[in-house]
Amino acid sequence: IYTTFSKKLNSISVGQIDIMNSKFNIYKNGTDTLSVFSTNDNSISIKNFSVNSETDKQSRLFVAEKFEIVMNKFSYHLGNGLYTLYGKKLYASYIDSTLIVDSLQLIPNFSKKEFADEAGCQISRVKIISSKVNFQKMDVKLFFEYNWLVIHKVDLTGCAIDVYRDNTLPLKHIVRPSIQAILKNLPFFVAVDTIETKNGEAVYSELNPGEASPEKISLNKINAIITGVQNDTSSYSEKSNIKAKLNAYFLNQGKFNGTYIFPLNATKEFFYCSGSLSSMPMTSFNPMIRHRKHISIKSGQLDYVSFTFVAHENSSNGTMKLKYHDLKVEVMNKGGEKKGLKEKLKTFVANKLIVKDSNPGKDGVVRISTIHAKRNPYRFFLYYSMQSILSGVGPAIVDEKKAKWLQKKNN
Repeated sequence: IYTTFSKKLNSISVGQIDIMNSKFNIYKNGTDTLSVFSTNDNSISIKNFSVNSETDKQSRLFVAEKFEIVMNKFSYHLGNGLYTLYGKKLYASYIDSTLIVDSLQLIPNFSKKEFADEAGCQISRVKIISSKVNFQKMDVKLFFEYNWLVIHKVDLTGCAIDVYRDNTLPLKHIVRPSIQAILKNLPFFVAVDTIETKNGEAVYSELNPGEASPEKISLNKINAIITGVQNDTSSYSEKSNIKAKLNAYFLNQGKFNGTYIFPLNATKEFFYCSGSLSSMPMTSFNPMIRHRKHISIKSGQLDYVSFTFVAHENSSNGTMKLKYHDLKVEVMNKGGEKKGLKEKLKTFVANKLIVKDSNPGKDGVVRISTIHAKRNPYRFFLYYSMQSILSGVGPAIVDEKKAKWLQKKNN
């Protein structure tokens, strides 16, 4: 600003500027009727505004004792047309280095059925709502002028995530990038020290071929901290990584703890994962295994499970310790049903000869199973992580040689 008038004026000073009840829209071009960004009922308040040679030396747009922007309602339409970002009462202040948004929502523009049809392929439909997002010690000036995200901490309050996936549609053979690659390819600078959410909720539902209704799993009372998110590749070292730690209740029952580490030097899929899950009924896992394994758990109690693995571009490898007792299973047919003489016979054989009803067994030795899963390059890391964890469950509860026989017969 200073360079535009410095040849004729030494400085500009204004004691008070107030703009009330303003409204504006941003369009991609002059022919568009739908705005990309729109907001109304806005106010700007500036006190002791000044621009002079000192602001120019400090590379500042201006100085002010107070600079506040309040957007009471706003919406931003994402470029792919599938989502709109809504918010209420966005408050930003240069002086306080603060940006706060109430009721921030990422909302799909189509219903579950319409969303998949619009995308034309197998895709996850995501809905995210947070009652408040507080960006602490944020360089608001860099954000507004350069779109740089330089933030000390992001606090998410009342965060709820709902994901729905229709697996009946074809899966596009598009190789999905790693977390590290996504971060590096962002067209703007990002440096966020900490992201934290407390008492959040997450629900994942998927509709599989041949199923009448979607299967659901949930994480409840989520407390999570993510650190080290930044894409300044010139500062990366061997110790640079994104670390995510979370604790929650799985299906509102067992207490789950998990840690993910993503080395930032990597460009392809590469992360470390470890975690544990406490006591809960094993029948609760049926939505996760019934469709994939054609087996339903009739009874059993999980005492404790811990796991650790390393996920590379092609496959993951690790170990699992799964303690449980009184396990009984039921073999299903491929339609997910359990009736029929053939299935009853397989169920009898499975419980008598193949499935081990407890760990540790009668000898008191705790069995350690192997985690190994091949990566599906057309799915993102969360799917890869879940497949890796599930790969350790089968070897933990089943005699592997006899399990191969059962699988062959089941096919």
